[in-house]
This record gives sequence, structure tokens and C-alpha cells, in this order.
Amino acid sequence: KCLLIKTAPEHALFATIDLTDFYLGDSLPGPQYIKISVNHYDTSLLQSLNLLSYVQTDKKGTKFIYFKIIKTMYGLPSPGKLSRDRLAAHLLTAGYYETSTPGYFHHAHRRLPFCLVVDVFGICYHRLEDLNHLVDTLSTIYHGKVHPTGTKFLGLTVDYNGTARTITLAYPNF
Repeated sequence: KCLLIKTAPEHALFATIDLTDFYLGDSLPGPQYIKISVNHYDTSLLQSLNLLSYVQTDKKGTKFIYFKIIKTMYGLPSPGKLSRDRLAAHLLTAGYYETSTPGYFHHAHRRLPFCLVVDVFGICYHRLEDLNHLVDTLSTIYHGKVHPTGTKFLGLTVDYNGTARTITLAYPNF
């Protein structure tokens, strides 16, 4: 909310970036393991995936496979923190630092404040060159969808009228 309020009086522009697969692929500090039941999978499928040799049976007769997890994935408790820490460290290498407000970042020399909520950025920018700098920084390790005129942010519809310096927020279907 503060970022949006800042945008209008400064005659700035508002952009958003959605990172895709933000929680996937970061290295875990150590391996984790998951036990997946395969009772409901056809033997021919397991064979085609070369998994038959890994099938075990527990005391209740349930067939399962143990999988070793070495990279972050959905469903684990730690990917959020690990992914966020990796992102913050990466941003710092390009001059972006987190303020005392968690999730609110500034650049050391550019007028480019932004907030990060999970994997979505809301960005107040004055020059396209600055927005492109952030996009280039992120794109070295992430894929994302960039919206230079951010009209959707965290489920809200953002209607920014730069001439009147007003921002109207709507939450459709609420």
C-alpha cells in the first residue's frame, strides 16, 4: 500500500514482475527424503520410468519408493526461506538492499523502490532504464513475467491515472 501511495505524487510509474518457479531448484542445505506410495500406479508405468527396482513393500503391504530430494520443491517447509534468502543475496550483488521493512527494497543509486510479496514484485519506477536494470538482474537466475504497466498486483486490480495522480484499487469478485 505504501509503495502505491508513493507512486502517484511522484509522477512515477508502477510495474509488476511475477517470478515463475521461484520455489523450485534451489539447493537444500542437506538432502531430504520422501516416501511415495505406488500402489495405485500400473506396473508398466513404473517399468517405463525405470522405477521397478526401487519399489519396496512395508509391513502393511503398501508398495512405495523412497526419493532423495536435493533441490527445493513445493510441499517442503524450507523452500520459502531458502528461495527468499537466495533472491535477497542476488539482489544485493546488483546494489539492491532490503530496508528495515521486510520485503521492501531500494537500490543504492537508482530511484527504484519495490516490494516483494512471495514471488511478486510491485515496483515504483521513474525511468524505463531503471526497471530494465532490475529485470536484467533478476533474469540472470529467474524467469519472470514483466508488466511495465502493472494493472494486477496480489489479486488487486490497479487503475493508475498518472495525469490525475490517483490510484484506484479493486478486488474483483469480492
